[in-house]
Amino acid sequence: MYASVGKVAILKINSATSQAFYNMVFDDPTIRDFVFQNLKKANFNKEWDRLVSTGTQSNLNAKKVKGYILFKPNDVLEMKQLNRLLNRLDNIITLHQ
Repeated sequence: MYASVGKVAILKINSATSQAFYNMVFDDPTIRDFVFQNLKKANFNKEWDRLVSTGTQSNLNAKKVKGYILFKPNDVLEMKQLNRLLNRLDNIITLHQ
């Protein structure tokens, strides 16, 4: 479908969402957390702006999201370390807000 550009989140419970949400399910929490951090960065840096279809409401469709290129480390340990670092930074930023 399509959805307006909004915040990304990790739900650690079974849930139902509107079909206007773009949902991803990961078997590996390390990859899930890495993708989450990168999507947050893309949102913050307005990387989606060039992909957004304009009209009455700006939106992205699933095809555009699936085409988003994401580079990840080959080393799982490196990915875990990056996840921990970015998560700590998020927590520090939240505390200071």
